[in-house]
Amino acid sequence: MVIAIDLCNTMKPYAKVMENLCGIYDGSAGNVATGDHLCQVIAANLEYNKVVPLYC
Repeated sequence: MVIAIDLCNTMKPYAKVMENLCGIYDGSAGNVATGDHLCQVIAANLEYNKVVPLYC
């Protein structure tokens, strides 16, 4: 069983009013942009080729 944790963010450059907007680091542009944070946890059973989302 493999458990993968993905801490990522999404950039929302045109959003004016949304829930959970904050300053995030945009790695491609190298500056701070407006967006929100995401956290996803997925379990993968390699023996049976099955992927189960645990948390989003």
